[in-house]
Amino acid sequence: MKPSSTCTRMLRLAVGMLGRCGVRPRPGALRIATFHSVPREHLGRLRTLLERLRRRFVPASAGEIEGLAAGTWTPGRPCLAITFDDGFADGIEAAEIVREIGFRAIYFVVPSFVGRSMDEFLAYNRRRGVTAFDFSDPGGSRRGFSRADLRLLLSMGHTIGCHPMAHRNLAALDADGLAYDIDGAKAEIEDLVGGAVEHFSFSHGHASHLSVEADARIRSLFRHVYAGVRGSNASPPDPFFWRDACDLKHPRPFLEFCIAGGCDRWWRHERESLLAIAARSADPRRAAAFTPEAATPGSRPTRPGGA
Repeated sequence: MKPSSTCTRMLRLAVGMLGRCGVRPRPGALRIATFHSVPREHLGRLRTLLERLRRRFVPASAGEIEGLAAGTWTPGRPCLAITFDDGFADGIEAAEIVREIGFRAIYFVVPSFVGRSMDEFLAYNRRRGVTAFDFSDPGGSRRGFSRADLRLLLSMGHTIGCHPMAHRNLAALDADGLAYDIDGAKAEIEDLVGGAVEHFSFSHGHASHLSVEADARIRSLFRHVYAGVRGSNASPPDPFFWRDACDLKHPRPFLEFCIAGGCDRWWRHERESLLAIAARSADPRRAAAFTPEAATPGSRPTRPGGA
């Protein structure tokens, strides 16, 4: 099948940007690429992309991310971590590829999606008086991981993280809603894996989907918080780990360009908006003094609670 004209234009643009800008991964920084559902027809694309990235980056896992947050590990060469959001069942085949190429991923799982189809997930939450978000990916899986899948992922060396219970916009929730989507999610995912879960990514990943109250609640329960905004992670890290969202329907050169940091400049305001939320969450008295315009690398708020 011939690629669409839009796809062709994107490919030409990406190749042109790579050639003109000479974007190279920045030494001393950690990049994080994130994926969602990976249909079987896209597994080859995933393999090719990761094989090429493996030549440019040193693989990093949850352990290195935790070391970066604690100040016990600093990237030397450009490093790359892989994450997957939502917990789609088709991620098992992708997990095998990730492991074969040398990466160990973090899977941010929606706890009430485990062992259920999308319709069952929506019905489960509806019975509890909650209107969950339908996050199904057109063309991808509509079923979540099973408990056995979670055990298999852990046996491969991957890490299980947490996504909100009903995958809702946390900025739109009251205290009861936040307790359900954050506290309830932590309790459920830890019951599913039989151990502590310290990594959390919030739904949609942008500043418009996170309130100060939600951020404070997340940080009271989890040590590591992930956004869906492009950027580099260096030492000392920002309050959020920045991630490059990767849609395997997009041309590979474009994805490589983004993961190398080529699109970071266009996400600066979004990063600054999230830093402002984290500053207010850490200390409400700083709210008036800390604005997106005032956020600079030298004035970044420290991660609340130390590491």
